[in-house]
Amino acid sequence: LLDALARNHTVAINTNGIALSQDVAHKLKSFGVRDIRISLDSHDAEINDYLRGKGSYQKVIEGIHNLNAQNIPFKAQCTLNHMNVHTIAGLAEKLFQ
Repeated sequence: LLDALARNHTVAINTNGIALSQDVAHKLKSFGVRDIRISLDSHDAEINDYLRGKGSYQKVIEGIHNLNAQNIPFKAQCTLNHMNVHTIAGLAEKLFQ
């Protein structure tokens, strides 16, 4: 990661977002990472947790807050299915608050 960044390569990190602690976000900022993609499948915690694992929604939201605190931009990735397709507008609204 550091070698690629030192060579001015664009580095994109895809993550489920559950491990984006304040410390990790700070390190990513200090490394110069500017492209992070987080999996989030619904603004409804129950639906997201069903699809991604119990407690994952809250951890991802905390990770997003930690990225925001470091002014690190991110993109949300969503896998659409019959359980969450009706929640996409709410997810977009939540992310742009």
